[in-house]
Amino acid sequence: MTEPTARDLMTRTVVTIPPDMPVMTIVQLLAAGGISAVPVTQADGTLLGVVSLADLTTRLSAPGSEHPSSLRGMFA
Repeated sequence: MTEPTARDLMTRTVVTIPPDMPVMTIVQLLAAGGISAVPVTQADGTLLGVVSLADLTTRLSAPGSEHPSSLRGMFA
């Protein structure tokens, strides 16, 4: 049996977001698309980074987060 590769797991239709997209919109996009991460790009397509579900849950639920209610709102 062959070990799975990235090709076996990747999403072929890539959705990207701009860096100024609101967090709740990102959450809705991930949920609607059944995806766990999305690349953040500039208007010219330059990759700036990736936002994942893990990023959202880790940073928004961290003690001292400036947006502690955001995490509750994501699951409401």
